[in-house]
Amino acid sequence: MRILKEMIYLFTCTLLIVAIIMTSSLEVKATEGRSMLPTLSNGYVVVDKVSSHFKENAGLEFYDLVCLLDLKIEGKSGDTNILKRVIGLPGDLIEIKNGVVFRNGEAIDDYAIEHHDTVTNLTTKVSEGHIFVLGDNRTNSLDSRMIGEVSLENVLGKVIHIVDPDSVLNKIIVSWISH
Repeated sequence: MRILKEMIYLFTCTLLIVAIIMTSSLEVKATEGRSMLPTLSNGYVVVDKVSSHFKENAGLEFYDLVCLLDLKIEGKSGDTNILKRVIGLPGDLIEIKNGVVFRNGEAIDDYAIEHHDTVTNLTTKVSEGHIFVLGDNRTNSLDSRMIGEVSLENVLGKVIHIVDPDSVLNKIIVSWISH
């Protein structure tokens, strides 16, 4: 009987530790706006906040979705979280010519091409400790084309899951937030 109690105690402690780690490393963020259409519309994403602090380049890779914070964009509060796509990592050469985005001289295979921006033409090399981000809806996105590269210090985390609006998880989140 004593062994069973110890096993239950150990299991409960382990479960508690896992719950604490999960709640401090993952965060559900609301998405709103049109800058990431068609990938994201109003809904929720799950953001890994911890991994980015222990890896080179915040553990980010080309084309990851990221949650950025504290960009101090005019018309937005400093605590606004912004979701964008990583197009350039430190050292990358980013060029936009006639709406086509090039990374290190090669056009990216970009499904956002239907929402491309034909006005902006630019060439920039991404600095160390920074990333270049774009919204998927290029004609309606405030991103690195306007605000410049983003410091890795302003990366809250990497989006690891887009919550399906019709899923049970979405219903739980909406129910939890509305109470």
